[in-house]
Amino acid sequence: MFRSAHRNAIPTITLGLTLLSTFTVNADDSTQGLFSLSLSELLEVKVTTVSKREESAKTAPGSIIVITDEDIKLRGYRHLRDILADIPGFSVLPQVTQEWLNYYTVRGITGQNKFVILQNGIRVHSPTGRNQAIDSGFSLYAIKQVEIMMGPTSALYGADAMTAIVNLVTYDDPEESADFISITVGENNNSSAEFFVSKALGDDSAIFIGGHSNKNDHQDLTKEYHNYYTPVDLTTFSGTTVLQASERNSMGYFKTESESIFVNFHFKDLLKIGFNHRSEGQSNHIGSPVADENIDEKAFWTMDYQNVYIETNIAIGDVHSNTQISYAQYELAPDSGYANIFVNFASRYKYERGNEFEINQNFNIDISEKTQIDFGFSYENFYMLPKTTDLAQPFNPDRPVSTQSLVYLGTDLPIKIFELNYNNLGFFTQWRQQWLPSLSSTLGLRYDNSSIYGDTTNPRLGIVYQSSEKMTWKYIYSTAFIAASPAFSYEHYGSFAFQDDNDVYQSFFMNIPNPDLKPEEMTAHEINLNYQLDSSTNIFLNIYKQEVSNLISSGATNPQQPLYISGGEIAFTQSKVNAGEISNHGFDAGFRLRRQISNWQADYWLYYSYVDGELNDERLPLTVDHMIKSGLTLSKGNWYITPTIIYRSETSGGPGSTVEIDDLTLVNLIAGVEKLPLNLSASLRVNNLFDKKHFSAHGATEGVPQETRTIEFKLTLVF
Repeated sequence: MFRSAHRNAIPTITLGLTLLSTFTVNADDSTQGLFSLSLSELLEVKVTTVSKREESAKTAPGSIIVITDEDIKLRGYRHLRDILADIPGFSVLPQVTQEWLNYYTVRGITGQNKFVILQNGIRVHSPTGRNQAIDSGFSLYAIKQVEIMMGPTSALYGADAMTAIVNLVTYDDPEESADFISITVGENNNSSAEFFVSKALGDDSAIFIGGHSNKNDHQDLTKEYHNYYTPVDLTTFSGTTVLQASERNSMGYFKTESESIFVNFHFKDLLKIGFNHRSEGQSNHIGSPVADENIDEKAFWTMDYQNVYIETNIAIGDVHSNTQISYAQYELAPDSGYANIFVNFASRYKYERGNEFEINQNFNIDISEKTQIDFGFSYENFYMLPKTTDLAQPFNPDRPVSTQSLVYLGTDLPIKIFELNYNNLGFFTQWRQQWLPSLSSTLGLRYDNSSIYGDTTNPRLGIVYQSSEKMTWKYIYSTAFIAASPAFSYEHYGSFAFQDDNDVYQSFFMNIPNPDLKPEEMTAHEINLNYQLDSSTNIFLNIYKQEVSNLISSGATNPQQPLYISGGEIAFTQSKVNAGEISNHGFDAGFRLRRQISNWQADYWLYYSYVDGELNDERLPLTVDHMIKSGLTLSKGNWYITPTIIYRSETSGGPGSTVEIDDLTLVNLIAGVEKLPLNLSASLRVNNLFDKKHFSAHGATEGVPQETRTIEFKLTLVF
């Protein structure tokens, strides 16, 4: 089934680099035109994610990747998924799972709940540690730069900061941002619109507003992958045929949609007030075998998220105070649900919601030019109603649970609905010392106390040594933990199959809560090398070793709980358990060249990532051992073109799976022109340029078919 992939990635990349090196390069390394910064300036760009204070990316005590707004435009990035798919260390398997659409693996560790997404330092990811879709909902219309810090960082950010921190930094100066409206159209009813406006309100304040909407029917993959989507009878576990193959008219429903709203108000550097809303939804049969799904437009999954925050900054002498107060909430839309084999192919519904109130207080003290001390605390209060079991009708969030007559399907037994309130108190401190002009160290420690999982302590050490003007070395030791989210510890699903002679309902299987789950824990060592050959050429190498314990997975409840539901009997109970250990190592290497070539500007990048390790003595799941990512932006005047290449070796299946998906090379192409008449700009994006049929890994089953070539056209009006 899995056709062989192109195996020409390395020759193609090498050829591109050879061609670049043969051009005559101007001695002044000019960066006029669409490239606003030289490569040496890009390496010195200021970041705040690594230490919660502004510093140079080159000497920050962590592994940091910065994507600028210029990169976003010239590489055609549409949303955060495009960026994460294009950087070293990240692997994205798109459109493979029903509830959160894509799988994200960072340095061999899978799960988007294992990295945290911030916007201007404030969390905009799930507030209660559950998995959720990271796709077109994270549009980039207001983004000045994206800072990705690799590795565990709980010493600064607390729970869930295990594999990475992604910080979306928005525009904060109306003079640096352009007001615009853009429209994108593409094949398969793909359409989106974005807008962004900013306005100075006097000399001391400004407001920023933006939003987007996207709808995409996607390809009808049944026309491209006939063997995979051959209609079969829909048959229940008990052997009853619900729908014959000849009656299955709809097989190609792959719709996704998203929207967002963004508002920020700044008063001097003293006060910031912001609001974010994001909604992301997708067809709920994506990634599921044809025999398991009644493909129905009603089977749709939509998650809504919003947060509001206020931030103050006060400086008194050498002491700087930063206070953040935020409130976030999310909700699984009540009409979200399934129509699959587990509910006998009838429409059934799920519901979930949660919110978080958080206070973060940070103090930065400059003891001297060589010594800085940072410390602070955070308080978080959470409410969560974990995802329900299957419901016969949509949950009504405006009514008490006790008044909704919710029963297990086919019975009169009341459903168990859980509601939890919990809190966390954290304290952190960090000491940075410049021992020599070329040597500095950062030592940090955070203590967290949670009302549901107890105490955790996480240290962090970063040492930065500049052995020459061109060479920078870093060593980072860090730890992290994933909070035992109620999304896992109180996960509950299953159904009853029949009623026995004693009027006791019988169930073959049920997943029941395990409130005693412990946090997952991780320890990592990393060595970074950055060598700046000249002002236009840079090479880096990041070597790491990681250990993860208490990994959460599914397992048999011990002891079994056959009478967990009063009035019923369960043959086998399953729960989430701490039963996994990962040991892995690897490296990310990269090369970037930015030069003026006659009348052309060129920006070439090449990344290679390697990871190896084991999960419970088996191969790491959903992991690509070797990845190559490369691209070349060429611009002349107002025109630019950017081909990109991603090569991945075989991808492993889910835990315990022997399935492997063939190696693959994909090529995308972006081309555009700026400053057209009427302040217009236009761009064209071709995904999967060579129309390659391919699959993505999915759990323990065969791979999921992916889209072949698609084309999008974007028109932007700047005003």
